[in-house]
Amino acid sequence: MRALIKTFLSILVAVAGAAVLAPEQAPAADGSLEIHITGETTVRGDAVTLGQIASFEPAGDPRVASLKGMELASAPAPGNSYRFNRRFLDYKVGSAVADLGDEVTVKAPDSLVVHRTAQVVTSAHMEEIFRDHVLETAPWPENEIELESIRVPEDVALPEGALHWNIRGNGNAEYLGNVSATLTFYVDNRQIRRVPVSARVSITRDVVRAVRRIQRGDLIDRGDVMLVRETSMRRSGDALVDPEEAVGKRAARSIRSGNTLTAAMVENPPLVERGSSVIILAENDTLRITTRGEALEDGRRGERIRVRNLQSGKEFFTTVKAPGWVTVTF
Repeated sequence: MRALIKTFLSILVAVAGAAVLAPEQAPAADGSLEIHITGETTVRGDAVTLGQIASFEPAGDPRVASLKGMELASAPAPGNSYRFNRRFLDYKVGSAVADLGDEVTVKAPDSLVVHRTAQVVTSAHMEEIFRDHVLETAPWPENEIELESIRVPEDVALPEGALHWNIRGNGNAEYLGNVSATLTFYVDNRQIRRVPVSARVSITRDVVRAVRRIQRGDLIDRGDVMLVRETSMRRSGDALVDPEEAVGKRAARSIRSGNTLTAAMVENPPLVERGSSVIILAENDTLRITTRGEALEDGRRGERIRVRNLQSGKEFFTTVKAPGWVTVTF
């Protein structure tokens, strides 16, 4: 009797365990499956699948897993929406489940609105990206660069995912005047969108400017130039930025009043001028001789110029050593 009771209790425990482990929603006893399509949904990716727009009864039906992955249409553009009408739903979903027989039924609303999620890059952010690009790439100190009339697109909606971008200038290596670039966005390492960006770029800095007309060959003194703040969209060559770069030098060309001085406009005055008297130092390893001569050319330190020996009248080349001094080796 005890053995019979023990066997009966074991059967009860097994049945109870089976009941606990059974799925919450088992397939219907008659094999039927209902698909309920919602009236509105939001999707993240590029496609609309049946699993994104519908629920299933019973949810535990083994057919549900494959049905959820059925692709019905392309998703809207990021940040946009569109509407499916009842006729479209009946056609797309109905044809997708037709092979499953009459046991599968579809309940659809009159219409379905599908929204697409997006990440938005604002105009302000694109302007910031372009500004940083110009400041980092232009061959000018950042504190001298000014951008105006910056042109970027309206806010850009992109798919969700890991976002990065690059920006590439469209020529104009000096980054002055009209400067443009192409900004390319990538999501999950896939190129998504290219947009144009541009601006007018100028530099503002202190430069040396002539305050009077300076003739070619004139020595420049402190009163001939002044330091002014200048904004320009054109490269002004190697503009002088300190008056001391000009003072004491000679004008290499005529300079109009108000012109910005560049390195090419000034030159060091010669140590020896044409027609001036010079001391000629002739030397070798054992002998040093000096005599007087006449410079036949202007010459700066280290330059070779022709001179005439005043005693012999002979002309020969010498090297400018110092003001009024030239040397020759024999």
